[in-house]
Amino acid sequence: MMRTMKNFILYLYEFIQRHYFWHFWKWSYINPRWTTIWNKKCIFIWNNVTIWKHSSLYVSTEYKWWKYSPKLEFWNNLCFWNYVFIACIDSIKIWNNILFSDRVFISDHIHWYKDIEIPPLNQPLEKKWKVEIKDNCFIWINVVIHPWVTIGEHCVIWAWAVVTHDIPDFSVAVWNPAKVIKKYDKNKQQRISI
Repeated sequence: MMRTMKNFILYLYEFIQRHYFWHFWKWSYINPRWTTIWNKKCIFIWNNVTIWKHSSLYVSTEYKWWKYSPKLEFWNNLCFWNYVFIACIDSIKIWNNILFSDRVFISDHIHWYKDIEIPPLNQPLEKKWKVEIKDNCFIWINVVIHPWVTIGEHCVIWAWAVVTHDIPDFSVAVWNPAKVIKKYDKNKQQRISI
């Protein structure tokens, strides 16, 4: 009885969400309490995506007088733990089978700061173009992912890393700015230090 009720509630939740998001598919769940979401119509959520509490998805279509065309995409089998912050004005694409730990920050833009006569708050958001995180990655706690970055397949980004440039497939990256310390060796069938 309880299982049937739980399945019904999940089905009802998904049904309601589908009408607000650009796309919201099967078995996906966003904690409705303590989660902030702007512009759901610009967010694409596919299958089995879970976003836990105290997370923020800021998808901005305009800021001050400037207009943007954002697209935030979550594909299959993603788990975001608590306090994840994602800010999008252009394109952020997160592919399949990825685990995000707590307090991960991802943004595809920054506040313009070139005009020293105007506070950054009153300057436009500067597009840095897309951010992409490919399949089968593990993003540890307190990681920052900067604009204009692609993280390749099967990557591990260690705790407290600040990713400012592309990370190649099958890599392990650490530090600030993030530096690749291990790559996968096909001959040895394991990741080796570089």
